Amino acid sequence: MSRITYEHTDESLIHKGFEALVEELVRLRTSTVEVGVLSDKNTRTSDRHYDGKTLSPLGPPESNNATVGFNMEFGNASDGADRVPARSFLREPLINHLSDALTSGGVAWEQGAGKAPNAESGTAVIGNPADALGTLPERIGQTAEAVIKEAFNTSGFGQWPQNAPGTIAAKGKDEPGVDTGQLRDSISYRIT
Repeated sequence: MSRITYEHTDESLIHKGFEALVEELVRLRTSTVEVGVLSDKNTRTSDRHYDGKTLSPLGPPESNNATVGFNMEFGNASDGADRVPARSFLREPLINHLSDALTSGGVAWEQGAGKAPNAESGTAVIGNPADALGTLPERIGQTAEAVIKEAFNTSGFGQWPQNAPGTIAAKGKDEPGVDTGQLRDSISYRIT
């Protein structure tokens, strides 16, 4: 003979939990996750510039990370020719890889209150739903930042054009999109 037991949870606690969940949903509805080169990391500390005859710089000597990033994302045409090809480090990686990174349990899921969604069942193991929702914008920001930085580490997930031989000679390395590392290191996120 088996015995089934039932524990009654205080309904006021259930009600408080539901209220917290509703409040968190309302807060999330007005939250925005901004990711990219944000104002607090826009300044470049030093730069190496090329002579313009051999290579086109990604920005003038007074440039900042946003300018360098813009020229890298969209390319930098000089004298009507594409001197620096477009290498998307924001749009393409986020469009093509963010969703997979969020659903496959990237870095951000491991640090949060819950565990990554189960790919087979489509469920996630979480504690208090309101607590788990509260960390969602943070998880999205962390994962988006990681995806963008992975683009730099993988030459745009293998999609960026190779460096020209002159660029490799001037930089002393063959890493498309990486010279001083300042643009990559300036990528961050904030929740507003």
